[in-house]
Amino acid sequence: MGYRWTLFATLTTRYPLTEARLVSAFDVWIRKLARVAQGPPAWQRSIEHHACGNHLHLHCLVWVPPPVIPSVAKGLWTLGKADVERFDPNRGAAYYIGKNYLSAPDSYDLSRRLPPLAVTGAQGVVLP
Repeated sequence: MGYRWTLFATLTTRYPLTEARLVSAFDVWIRKLARVAQGPPAWQRSIEHHACGNHLHLHCLVWVPPPVIPSVAKGLWTLGKADVERFDPNRGAAYYIGKNYLSAPDSYDLSRRLPPLAVTGAQGVVLP
């Protein structure tokens, strides 16, 4: 059993930012999501370096109350490119978030609020 995440996002910036500045920008994005959703989101994020050097980006899983859709969340990120899609537990996003945890544990964070637990049906399907 896992959590009922609603969104998976990769957030990049036009220009290199320090990790602290990227975290601050993420916090602003989360607050904007909270206003749109009219409720506090839950999130898990990991910060990664681009393969080409020191340019950081982040991946995150987010739970927000409906009806926030990916295109709305995408439009709230203003510092660069945002790839936001509905979370699908069968597509490996949870693995992708945690793939570098052992080598860079300080680049991970999780909100104090946790999303609802996912309930799995008899066929292995995650139920709403």
